[in-house]
Amino acid sequence: MPKPRKPNQLALDYNNIMQTARHLQVRRQTWEDTLLKQSNDELYDILEECNDIYARVVVSNALKTKLTNDLKTTNVTVTKGTSLQLKVTRLIFGECSEQFTYARVIKIAHDEKPTNFKQWLVDNGGPAGLKKKASAIQKPSEDTVSIAKRHFEQAKPLTTLTAIDDLRANTDADHNFALALVRTDPSDPNKIEVVFGTNNISLTERVLELAAKKLPAEAKAKLTSNLPGALSTASNVKLSPIAKGASV
Repeated sequence: MPKPRKPNQLALDYNNIMQTARHLQVRRQTWEDTLLKQSNDELYDILEECNDIYARVVVSNALKTKLTNDLKTTNVTVTKGTSLQLKVTRLIFGECSEQFTYARVIKIAHDEKPTNFKQWLVDNGGPAGLKKKASAIQKPSEDTVSIAKRHFEQAKPLTTLTAIDDLRANTDADHNFALALVRTDPSDPNKIEVVFGTNNISLTERVLELAAKKLPAEAKAKLTSNLPGALSTASNVKLSPIAKGASV
């Protein structure tokens, strides 16, 4: 058991510790400003180019198939559930410990389409910050979902379908929406086929939230003013439906 130190010896020891700590703080700052920054800059450059690859592949079924086959030949893990962004990540980084974080960056970047990718990453706290931000989202914003409900209850339909049970609104929901999974007919790109339907309330409200974000700014401004009061008086607001073929 160490002997008790005299007060003056304790002071000397503490001063020595603090001198070492201040030296380490300077070294840490230097590391953050040089080596870490350089490392992050290079990582962000690589992720930006990964995002570019994803954007090129995501619009081509032929490229998706070729990428999948090439990954399989190099013994990279690929299953039916492996997302395209994860395939691109594994193509560049392999199956590293951060593969899912990097894949999330690619997907969010593709959805948000930042004008300055590196600055967007910095502003969001890097890959880890984006992961934390996405994980913190527990459920859709009630206001956003309300806006979508109000808008699409009035919007002109893009097309009409014969009703089936899976495409009827959930009787427990406070809206008249359900979800349909449609497939483009490979022999006729102007034809779509409904292959699955669900009225799951949580999933439907997720899509309503996404749809609300795609509404014109003017329409959102009119519907969001003085919520929830605006929602009860917005029936006189004339809204334009989403154009056919627009991304939702």
